[in-house]
Amino acid sequence: MPLEAGQITHLSHASVVVQRTPGFIRRSDPEMYHAALAVHGEVGIEQCRQNSLLHPGGVGFFDSSQPFETFTGSAPARTVIFQFPENLLRVPERHFAGSRGRALPTTEGLGCVLTKVMERAVDQYRACTARDAAVLSATILDLLTAFLRNCLDGEGDRRCSSVSPPASTVT
Repeated sequence: MPLEAGQITHLSHASVVVQRTPGFIRRSDPEMYHAALAVHGEVGIEQCRQNSLLHPGGVGFFDSSQPFETFTGSAPARTVIFQFPENLLRVPERHFAGSRGRALPTTEGLGCVLTKVMERAVDQYRACTARDAAVLSATILDLLTAFLRNCLDGEGDRRCSSVSPPASTVT
C-alpha cells in the first residue's frame, strides 16, 4: 500500500525465509529502511551480526543496503512492514546502525503508539485519500524518528532496555 514517502505492507504467511544477499544488493539497492511489526506469531530478523525474535507487538529494523534474513517458524504469522527511503530518517546513520537486526521495546510510550498507528494504517488504508496517505506517512516517520531517538543514545546503544524487557534473542 503506497504512502507518499514510503509503503506499508501487511503480510500473512506460514513458514518463510527471506534473504537479501550481497549479490542482490549489488544488482539493485533501493536504499530503504524497514520497520517490521509482528502482529501475530513470531518473526526473526538477522542483520549486521545482530538477531532478534519478534513476538506480537514487537518492532525490529533492517536495512536494504546490508545483507539480512527474516524468517518465521511453522506457525502462521502476520507482519506489518513500513519501508521508506533511508534519507527520510532523521536519526544519524551511525546511531541507527545499532538498531539493525534488533527488537526495541514497544509495551509503552512512543513504541506502543507507533505499533498502534502502523496496525491501524493497514486496517484503515482503503478509507484514506491520497492526502490522508501523505499525512499518515509523515506521522509514521515522525513517530519512528522520535521512538528511535528515545531508544538510541549518542553511541547507538539502547536506552530503552530498562523500560521493558527486550524481545528474545535468536540463538
